[in-house]
Amino acid sequence: MANIFLRDPTYITIAQVKDTTDKAALAALGDDALKVLIARAEDLVDRYIISYGTPYDEDQTLIFPVEDEDGASSLPDDITKGTFFVVEQVYENGDLISGAVETGSGDVKSEKVGDRSVTYDVGTTTTNNNAKFLGIPPEAIAFLSKYRNIFYKSVI
Repeated sequence: MANIFLRDPTYITIAQVKDTTDKAALAALGDDALKVLIARAEDLVDRYIISYGTPYDEDQTLIFPVEDEDGASSLPDDITKGTFFVVEQVYENGDLISGAVETGSGDVKSEKVGDRSVTYDVGTTTTNNNAKFLGIPPEAIAFLSKYRNIFYKSVI
């Protein structure tokens, strides 16, 4: 059976991973093993970002590259940097997105989705779940967060 994660890297090259990491065992991996780690990291980056811009090629499966103002292919440097940290995370700890979930509840004053907003009477309550993205380390979030498309905002 073929490894579905064995594909050519898009967000970061094998050479960039090898040249940037200080983890000797990661740098020593073969190209196919690194391709699998990069593919898993790219999928996690896309799950974190959700959506961004217009894909450069309508048949591409990843969010990036996107089409820039001149119609050329664009891959922001921050995406490459963020992907690097996710590759290291996947190498060290796997790519599961699970773990501790912080919950809280309280009176909801208003909610907004896109251009629609709703204001509630006193007494409407909600429970908030903020799942922790274990596959996206804080170092990567520093680079990736500005590309994240947030669809939902609640004011408590």
